[in-house]
Amino acid sequence: GLFVGISAGANTLAAERWLKENNKQNAIQELNRISARTTSENNKKINSIVEEILKEVKNHGDQAVKNYTKKFDGFDPNPMQVSADQIKNAWDEIDNNLKRSLEAAHKRIKTFHEQEIPRSFTIEGEHGDLVQRRWKPVKNAGIYIPGGRAAYPSTVLMNAIPAKVAGVEEITMVSPGNKEGLINKTVLAAAHLSG
Repeated sequence: GLFVGISAGANTLAAERWLKENNKQNAIQELNRISARTTSENNKKINSIVEEILKEVKNHGDQAVKNYTKKFDGFDPNPMQVSADQIKNAWDEIDNNLKRSLEAAHKRIKTFHEQEIPRSFTIEGEHGDLVQRRWKPVKNAGIYIPGGRAAYPSTVLMNAIPAKVAGVEEITMVSPGNKEGLINKTVLAAAHLSG
């Protein structure tokens, strides 16, 4: 028994060393692959493509977005807007444990950001002159929530709540759909909770 234990231990150490070295080699190969694709020539090509897309969207609006969604994501984004009912239904349909988790996160994030609000103040000089610092929220804010193959409800909370706390009147959220063009239900539920 002792010999088998020592032998197994030695094999385990050898296997760990092999994995460590192999992982190091794999990591180096991956870094080299990433480095090769981010050459200045590739960046110029990528920037040119992005500039063309932005130009198309600027000139053709939603139709360009629809065309690029079909091209890159493989579905027709119709409708391009999620209804208030869909957002409310997503909240109603998620599991109660998930609701409690989202509510707890919402409360913590809101409490934190309420402490961040700078105070406005006015100072009156000796000759009646006023110097003032006023903080005012922007009227509208846009937030982007990554999506598609993964769901990021925490990103909804961490972007929407600070805007709400600051007093932003209108928050527009955009997020890519999955292969069927649907936005993850938990992301929509987080949007509902965030207001």
